[in-house]
Amino acid sequence: MTDLKTDKTGPNPLAPRHMTVREACPDERALREKQHGSAYGTNTHENDKLDNINHVLRGEILKSVSMVDQDKACRLLGLSSEDDFASLARLENQGKILRVEYEGRTAYPLFQFDVAGRQVYPVIIKLMEMRSDAWGSNFHLLHWLTLPNRSFNDARPCDRLPHDADDIVASFDAEISEPLHG
Repeated sequence: MTDLKTDKTGPNPLAPRHMTVREACPDERALREKQHGSAYGTNTHENDKLDNINHVLRGEILKSVSMVDQDKACRLLGLSSEDDFASLARLENQGKILRVEYEGRTAYPLFQFDVAGRQVYPVIIKLMEMRSDAWGSNFHLLHWLTLPNRSFNDARPCDRLPHDADDIVASFDAEISEPLHG
C-alpha cells in the first residue's frame, strides 16, 4: 500500500479541495513508523515485549493443564489402526478435538477426553462449533477453559466438563456474545 502525505503547496493550502497528494519518501515512512509503531500502534520494542508476554502466558497456560501428544491422544480415543494419525487429523479438520501448538509441538489438553467413553467430551465439540475465527484461536478457547469462571464459583470450566456441559455452553455463549476489547 502506498504511504501518502498531503502536499499543501497548491494555490490555497487551507482549502482541502485544492490539496494534492504525493507519495511519502522512504525517510518519512521510516520516521512515521518509528514514531507511530506498527499496525498495533506500538513501536518495535513494545512489540517485542508483547511477544515475550504472550510467550510466557502461553507457557503458563500449558503448564496449568495436562497435555498429551498425538500417540497418547490416539490411544485415548481408541484409534489403533495404521491410519490413526490420519483419523486424528480428520477430527482436527472437522473441529472435533482441541489441538494447540506450542514451540513447534502439537499438544492436546487431557481434560477434553472422556477416557471411559473413548471420545472427546461433546461439550468441547459444541464450544468449537460456537467459536468463530473472529473470536479467537484454539489457544484462546484453551485459555478460556482454564480460567476461573464466576459461573462455576471460580472453578475452571475444564474441570467441570463431565458435570456441567449445558452451563459451560451457556457461559461460553455469554462470553462470545460480548465484544472483545483490547
